[in-house]
Amino acid sequence: MPRHHHHHHSVGLVFDALISAYVDSGFTPDAVQCFRLVTKNKFPVPIRGCENLLRRVVRLRPVEIERSWALYLEVLDSGYPPKIYFFNVLMHGFCKAGDVGNARLVFDEIPKRGLRPTVVSFNTLISGCCKSGDVEEGFRLKGVMESEGVCPDVFTFSALINGLCKEGRLDEGSLLFDEMCGKGLVPNGVTFTVLIDGQCKGGKVDLALKNFQMMLAQGVRPDLVTYNALINGLCKVGDLKEARRLVNEMTASGLKPDKITFTTLIDGAARMGIWNRRWRSKGEWLRRGLNLMM
Repeated sequence: MPRHHHHHHSVGLVFDALISAYVDSGFTPDAVQCFRLVTKNKFPVPIRGCENLLRRVVRLRPVEIERSWALYLEVLDSGYPPKIYFFNVLMHGFCKAGDVGNARLVFDEIPKRGLRPTVVSFNTLISGCCKSGDVEEGFRLKGVMESEGVCPDVFTFSALINGLCKEGRLDEGSLLFDEMCGKGLVPNGVTFTVLIDGQCKGGKVDLALKNFQMMLAQGVRPDLVTYNALINGLCKVGDLKEARRLVNEMTASGLKPDKITFTTLIDGAARMGIWNRRWRSKGEWLRRGLNLMM
């Protein structure tokens, strides 16, 4: 190995170790300055150090996600090989912060760097669009996804069903659920819960209960969110007896009722005009382990 190559290689190893040490010690700004010193002096890209640095910065709070994205572009421009993982995490960060516009910029950068968006890339953006109320864009992306040979999965459908249900488009949500099952995809807890919650809020409790039974039949375990959605739906239509039965079923399965369960039942009882001293006492209600006589 020629001397200057050996020297360059040694310098690269030193900066790799230095950047990693700064990152491990929590001195992220120093690690960034160290990286910039490398690029300014045209030393070899410290791959391992950059990897450690990026893993730290892409996990920063949503308010700092723009700086993380700018740094990732800077690191890529220095010659660091692009990785789809970092694009996906940054997109998720922007979506979590409610910034779908910047999430789209990250998504659009993926092919520019010679990579192809994965199912996770598409799902992250579709979910972000649906949560921000742009379901149509979510469906457009599903079409792009399919045209590029990337198969939508359970998470794709769950995000879109959630978006439709939030807009009160329950029939379309049910149709999409059927389409998903028709493709041989097995709904998970999230898919069922999203549909059940939407149907309960839309007053279609019978349909929600039917899907709940399908959920149980397929061996998918309901969580507290599922039960609370159903209990809320039942209380709204005045079926407190069935709501109480579900609470007992929930506790028997090892799930603890929370504040939402409690307030839902109290509201239901008040609406039905069966408010009494026992209902008023939250402490007694909890101590009795929900064995309420209605």
